[in-house]
Amino acid sequence: MRIELRKSRDETGQSQKEVADALAWSPSKLLRIENGMVGITVTDLRALLDHYGVRDRRRVEELSKLAQQSRRLTTANYGRSVPSSTISFWNLRSSSIRVRQFETLLIPGLLQTEEYAREVITAYSTPSLSDNDVDERVQARLDQQNLLDREDRPELYFMIDEAAVRRWVGGPEVMRKQLEKLKTVADQPRMTLQFVPFNAGVHGGILGPFQILEFREGEDYVLYLDDPAGGVASRDVGAETERYLTLFFDLEAIATKPREASTYLDEVLKGFDLNQNGTSTETTTT
Repeated sequence: MRIELRKSRDETGQSQKEVADALAWSPSKLLRIENGMVGITVTDLRALLDHYGVRDRRRVEELSKLAQQSRRLTTANYGRSVPSSTISFWNLRSSSIRVRQFETLLIPGLLQTEEYAREVITAYSTPSLSDNDVDERVQARLDQQNLLDREDRPELYFMIDEAAVRRWVGGPEVMRKQLEKLKTVADQPRMTLQFVPFNAGVHGGILGPFQILEFREGEDYVLYLDDPAGGVASRDVGAETERYLTLFFDLEAIATKPREASTYLDEVLKGFDLNQNGTSTETTTT
């Protein structure tokens, strides 16, 4: 895989920096891919091949399958830096038929850009966490996004509080790229993206983020509640899960409509004035 990608780039006569700039990637991202240090999502692979002018359908499909296989094989390497409970949850989520996720302060991990993910993971890091550990956690998070490329992926429902899209994680340029990514995924099939605006007032979701995985239609669930230790996943069809399901449905009622996602994000993006000193003339969405 990495040899093919390096060969394709060499044939275009472009440097790693030129390719990274053209795709709005960090140069280190392409370097790690070409060196075989990390895998690559199918989405990123197709963007790279298109940039190189590789459009033979059979070849693209062959490389896409290799990308999917290589990323599945890397999951076992995260045990040293990613909690086992988190990996167990990822495995459960991968096999579910439906995911409902609510986030209060941050963009959901499945939808984060590399730059945004690195800022968040670095901010949460303890002094004992090495730079290599941070790199592994960032890569692990990006690897989970391979779920979005699967034809048989679960139905995904993301509910995001306005505080998450207004918070400057990494500064305005990182946020602009992150919000543009949200606009892209909002139009994908089996994907629903909604936002709870500030003017919705106080609501039950303020208690904290959560995810609900569904395995059989209306029957089998896993409830995942975030906590400082990395989260707790518990299989439960009782009162607690029912309460969070009801809460999610209540949030749907006060959130923006799914068809309004791109328009809503455009309004937020208007608040980012990317000038040289990084200040912003942010407006308030009503």
